[in-house]
Amino acid sequence: MKKFFSLIFIFAIILCLSIFSACEFNANPSSEEKDQNPPTYTQYIVGVFRHNIQPDWDGIFDDALIQTKNSLRQMLEAQGFVHNVGIEQYKINYLRVTIPDIGEPNVILRQLGEPVQIEFRFRGEVVIVGHNVLSAQATFLSFDNDYIVSLLFDAQGAIALYNATQNVGEVIEIWAIMGRAEAKMDHTDRIEILMASPIIQTPIAGGSAIISGMGNMQTANELAVQINAGRLPLLLESINIYAVSVSA
Repeated sequence: MKKFFSLIFIFAIILCLSIFSACEFNANPSSEEKDQNPPTYTQYIVGVFRHNIQPDWDGIFDDALIQTKNSLRQMLEAQGFVHNVGIEQYKINYLRVTIPDIGEPNVILRQLGEPVQIEFRFRGEVVIVGHNVLSAQATFLSFDNDYIVSLLFDAQGAIALYNATQNVGEVIEIWAIMGRAEAKMDHTDRIEILMASPIIQTPIAGGSAIISGMGNMQTANELAVQINAGRLPLLLESINIYAVSVSA
């Protein structure tokens, strides 16, 4: 049975952006501040992922690899993995991601390794794709007692969202297209999963929106992780996840 959530426009764009910028500045200290007295871990979880771009593709590989590493680091930081995180090229078509064994690292790495593309569909047509999403963040709104996923879109995504959300009361569907790494090229072994069907409450301008009514933090976080995974320029497929120990 499809789940229906509410898609809400964030009012007072200028004020919100000002507050958001201030909060982001405070919530993301400089690298020097992060590196002061970092915690020490003796147990790590390593994920090995295969990607879908060959290094000999002219100029594409280097840019895609850098963007993917940066996006992976941002996604892991949003999950609380700030210190002692390693993301490196491994062999020719592989990435190796190492994170401390805290929280639920196996779950996070498995989610990153599920080959996924994200599509926002309106009336059956794709209006926004994964790379149009700049960020997806799960959070709890205490004043509404509600778990939400906040979304930020690039300029192209913001325009498409504004046009689609002129139709108040209709639904925008968020789909995950799963499959092997090669599936991005030849569409074989594709599995389409409807993740959410938020109802349009009001026209959304400015490129910022929230999906409300997620029920609990786990559900909100799972949706945010999947949407963020769909932003990756390199389509990743999990090959192996294992634990390693280091001496204190």
